[in-house]
Amino acid sequence: MNVKHRPITAACVATLAAGCATAGIQHAYVAPTQQTVYTAVEETPMASGQIVYVENRSSVPVTVYSVTLRDCENVKGGCNGPRPLNLVIRPAARASLIRVEPANSANAFSFHYTFGWRADSSTTAALGALATGGDSTSQQRLDAIRREEAHRRGAVGGIDLDLTASEIAGLADRAERLRVLPDSVVLPPGRRMSLDTVRVLLIGPQGETLGRIRAVQWRLPASAAVTVVRPDTVVGVAPGRTSLQLKLPDDMLPTKPTLHAPLDVPIIVRQ
Repeated sequence: MNVKHRPITAACVATLAAGCATAGIQHAYVAPTQQTVYTAVEETPMASGQIVYVENRSSVPVTVYSVTLRDCENVKGGCNGPRPLNLVIRPAARASLIRVEPANSANAFSFHYTFGWRADSSTTAALGALATGGDSTSQQRLDAIRREEAHRRGAVGGIDLDLTASEIAGLADRAERLRVLPDSVVLPPGRRMSLDTVRVLLIGPQGETLGRIRAVQWRLPASAAVTVVRPDTVVGVAPGRTSLQLKLPDDMLPTKPTLHAPLDVPIIVRQ
C-alpha cells in the first residue's frame, strides 16, 4: 500500500462463529478476507500527517499483530521494521493502526505499509470445536478462513503473516526451505538496527511464501564492526564485516533436518 502526501495547513465469540444471533435476529456470516478486512487512510485533523485505520466488515473478530512501514521519505521515525501489535477489531468496527507524520512538515512525505492479521484465535477455536462435533457449516467457514490465510501468504505483504507454532507444524509437508529477507545488511557507523528487521520466511514447494517464523534463535559473534545495545538491537561501530547467524529451534519441524542448517546474514559496516 502506497501513500503519498503533500504538506497541508489546517486550523459474542462462539455465537459469532456459529453465525451471530442477537435478540433473536440471525445475521449473515461474512468471512474475514482481504475484501472485508482492509485499511483506510485519513488526514490528521490539526497537523500534517495521516492516520491508517483498519476496517473489519466481516462477522468475526480479527487480530492485527503487526504493521510495517517501508520506503519512507521524510517520515518521522523512519522505517524501523515490523512493529508488533495485539489489536483486536470486532465485527463492523474499525481501529487506528498507525499514525504517520512528516519529519519536516514543510516538505512532502511518502511511505508504503503492510499489516499482518488473522481471524481471532478464539473464533477459529470455536469453529474447530463445532466442526469436530460434526457441524458442516462450521467446517466450511473454518476452511474458508484457512484458504484466505493461505492466499494472503502469497500476496503482497505475505512476509508479515506470522505463523503460530501449530500452523508451522501443520505446514511440515509443504515446508521446503527457509528464506531470509534481507539477505545482507549495510550499516553506517552509529546506525541502529532492530534484529526484527531480518525476517525468516518459510517457503513452499512452488516457491510460495507460507509465512514468517519469528521463533528463531540468533547469534552474533563478537566483532569490532558492531555491538549489541539491547537484546534485539545492534549498532554499527566501525567499518568492517560480521555475520548474523539464525537457526530454527530443534523442536520446530523436527522431521525436516535440512531446515535446521544455520542461516548467515552478512552485516557490513561502512562509511
